[in-house]
Amino acid sequence: MERETTTATNFHSLETIFWQLGCNITKHSGNAKNSVGLRRFRSVFGVSSNVCAAIWKEIVPSLAPGTQHIHLLYALVFLRHGLTEHVNRIIFGGVDEKTFRKYYHRLVDALALFLGHLVRM
Repeated sequence: MERETTTATNFHSLETIFWQLGCNITKHSGNAKNSVGLRRFRSVFGVSSNVCAAIWKEIVPSLAPGTQHIHLLYALVFLRHGLTEHVNRIIFGGVDEKTFRKYYHRLVDALALFLGHLVRM
């Protein structure tokens, strides 16, 4: 029972991390998960913060050291909108284009492996 509680707490913490990062990017208050905030999050990233947490939990063992939660959001924005690196750089507060490219490629590859595994199951 204790393990289930710890896992649930860890998942909730991950979900909160993604929610806060998303709120910073979408420029809305992260104090309450109202329908507007949830809609904005999904419109930018294509999934909810719960799905971000679930994806992260599954792919984190395959990620290179130094990969951060924000890097998953880089990949999701890229996949959702297909914007140029320059535009994505602006969305993410002026991150260097090389940094953006490095991490969104890694995370897109990790997502492809994960989704390929799901399809084969």
